Amino acid sequence: MAEQIKTFKDIQDAIIRRGKIADNTVNRNDLKEKINSAHLKLCFSKSYRWSGMTRDLVLKAKYTTGTISVTNGSHAITGSSTVWTEQLHLRWKIKIGSNPVPYSIVRVAGNTSATIEPAYTGDTASGVSYTLYKDEYGLYPDLQNIRKLYIPGAVNQGSVYPRSPDYIDDLRYKKPFLAGVPKHYTINGKNVYHAKTMANWLMGIDFFEDPIDTDNPRQKNLILYPCILSEDKIAKIRYSRIPPVMGLDAAEPLVPYENRMILVLDVIREHFLQNRDARTRSMWDSEYKDYLKEMSSDIENYDDELIFMPDRSTHRKYPYYYEDNDVDRW
Repeated sequence: MAEQIKTFKDIQDAIIRRGKIADNTVNRNDLKEKINSAHLKLCFSKSYRWSGMTRDLVLKAKYTTGTISVTNGSHAITGSSTVWTEQLHLRWKIKIGSNPVPYSIVRVAGNTSATIEPAYTGDTASGVSYTLYKDEYGLYPDLQNIRKLYIPGAVNQGSVYPRSPDYIDDLRYKKPFLAGVPKHYTINGKNVYHAKTMANWLMGIDFFEDPIDTDNPRQKNLILYPCILSEDKIAKIRYSRIPPVMGLDAAEPLVPYENRMILVLDVIREHFLQNRDARTRSMWDSEYKDYLKEMSSDIENYDDELIFMPDRSTHRKYPYYYEDNDVDRW
């Protein structure tokens, strides 16, 4: 029986046959929704090897070429001998001279013209040295959560440790311009994923991307600390994928071929729960749990996953981040 369960339609057929459910359009549409929900729940429940993906992320080196002119109270900066581009430098941070405030590049109008946020608070001057750096990256559109992040060849053995947003903010407030390879990361807010241009886009590897849209970022935002680099670095990110919604009959789930019966069983037990048939539901529930146990050997275990969980120790309504692998602060 399991050998026949391969496609989205095969899963529907098996549920109808095993659950003795009437085969009609209404029931088919209901099953399609439930199968996709069961698939999503299973993929997010544990770090299964088959739901994981490892991808590279290029961490960009700082840019310091030329000098800039700044005006107190102005958002505009003007470069001399600079080559700024929207594709590369939009959303970067900038350190201006000895000014202690990190500014954000919110617009690049040309090689020598950019807009910062907030307005410049220092003295009006020209010929000022500066450092452009990037410490926030829009993540892959199919990323649900990071399992492991490391930088091959880094002096800290490559591991980058997960932290809460508050922890990272505290580090950035105290030493906003600390240089070096990242040791900490968090996911907070939204950003624009824009890693490739159409000229170097690779079929089957890269994602279709929207044009740079500063007003409507859609992807998860990765924040690294420190991240003022003297040269480009390659970060390896192992993450849990968001499974694509199955719609066509020929579509296949992320779940391996040999384990797709789990989706059949999960939907059947949900069907009998919905129909208040506790005895039949209990029978299917038992078989479902047996399949889950068989799949446990395919779970990846990481000590440094960033786990988002509610704070039950107080009456605060806001959640907090639990950091499973704690190390000393900077």
